[in-house]
Amino acid sequence: MQNSSVLSGRRFGRRSFLAAIAVAAVSFTAACGGDSAAGESTSGGTATLGWSIPTPSSWDPALSNSGIDVTVLSLVYSTLTRLGPSGQAGPGLASAWTFAKDGLTLTLTLRPRLTFSDQAAVDAQAVKLGLEHTRDQPSSLVGTALKTITSIDTPTPTQVVLHLSRPDYALPLVFGGRAGMIVSPTAIKGNVKSLATKPVGAGPFTLTSYVPDGQAELRRNPAYWDATNVHVPAVTLKFLSDPAAIVSSLRSNEIQLATYIPPTQVNALRSSGLAVEEFRSQQVSNLVINPKIKPFDNPKIVEALRHAVNRQELLKTLAGGHGEVVYQPFPKGVAANNPALDSLYPYDPKRAKALLAEAGYDGTPITISYFTSPGGVDRLVESELLQAQFQAVGFKVQLEELPFAQVSQRVYVKHEIGLLTSGFFGRESPAQQLAALANPYESYAPDKLTAALQNVARFPITDPGYAPALQAATEVAVREGSDISLFTTPWLLAHSKKLTGLSGYLTSPRLEGVRLGD
Repeated sequence: MQNSSVLSGRRFGRRSFLAAIAVAAVSFTAACGGDSAAGESTSGGTATLGWSIPTPSSWDPALSNSGIDVTVLSLVYSTLTRLGPSGQAGPGLASAWTFAKDGLTLTLTLRPRLTFSDQAAVDAQAVKLGLEHTRDQPSSLVGTALKTITSIDTPTPTQVVLHLSRPDYALPLVFGGRAGMIVSPTAIKGNVKSLATKPVGAGPFTLTSYVPDGQAELRRNPAYWDATNVHVPAVTLKFLSDPAAIVSSLRSNEIQLATYIPPTQVNALRSSGLAVEEFRSQQVSNLVINPKIKPFDNPKIVEALRHAVNRQELLKTLAGGHGEVVYQPFPKGVAANNPALDSLYPYDPKRAKALLAEAGYDGTPITISYFTSPGGVDRLVESELLQAQFQAVGFKVQLEELPFAQVSQRVYVKHEIGLLTSGFFGRESPAQQLAALANPYESYAPDKLTAALQNVARFPITDPGYAPALQAATEVAVREGSDISLFTTPWLLAHSKKLTGLSGYLTSPRLEGVRLGD
């Protein structure tokens, strides 16, 4: 048996970053004398957290269609594992896990005596039902991550045995995201549709009221397994739409913490006496290209675009230098990042012009579609910069603003958009991220990438052969795929100097350890 209690890895997701088109403010009401766990006191005062995320697409993790929902859903749900600052899998609801020698069985050991917010027991039967709920719902948007689980046994209340169709050593990473969020069995057996607005989990907080596009109120859950590390007794989510209002609220001390602030505001916020923390993230801005639409059905056209992009100019203008240029969907320093790819498509206008000639480009205009976002990267400015860069090598380019409400339908359902300035928020497992590139819509050679990922699946994440196999799969995705990675966006957390305890996480900001002083 192989002990896999702590695994290294990264969380990457592909399209969910598209949901970052609204700004939310989250207020933490830390009233004196609030709930505390194990006799630990909470700090007084009021802290308000501003989020560059919209109202969650659904409070049911199986139906959530945005990776950025993880930040909000993690307030009310516990995951089977919890990803650490570097994306490694650590204990969550499961305190330990073990793979069988052949990799076809994964045994989870649950923490004893835990309950959901509705007092139902967090036991093996609840985990079994929760995983099946996520895996088997016809409309589940994360169920594919659990499809290797063929059956689930529950020999004891604290033991869950997963039988797999093939070795799937990435599951402990996957369990650190939406696929590993466990819903109360009472809620699943009752009106399951109500989970969309009335979540029932075992996370650090419990939702007490919710008005879509208005606000949500939550109270600290003293039964949370890590409750001693949660120091804020109540949370109010307020969904705002104007980033200037968040900056103003920070300066006036109406809110004390803001996440996912526009990079261009960093210097101004620091000048006004606020602290700004910069933590690594897995958010990557990219160009989403449909190879089924002309002229992108010609790989040489896409290669010409790769060489025409001046990523350094984009990073400097759009992100003020915060982040790093990337040529692949993984930042430097993670297992899936293949250093050899950084020299594959350098900025080379002459090469881009030559490729256009080889491709027989006839001058038909290409359209850059974009959607506006009040926080994060300014997609209009990005599109204008790209338009100038592409026109400089011979492309004719026009711009089209795409209403956000149409993005999902037109880009990912109808497949009628040729080129979109976008980005992705991340998934828990690098292999899972690459698998999203394996279908014909997103890759010129899906079979080749699928074979590379099957090779990755042979290795436990702790095996020395895992990283080389993963990097080989990344190379296939970059060489054979149509999307173009541009630059990373770090987590930028602006806060009052009274607020302490912030920690950097690749996957999402977390509230454990956060305090507000007097």
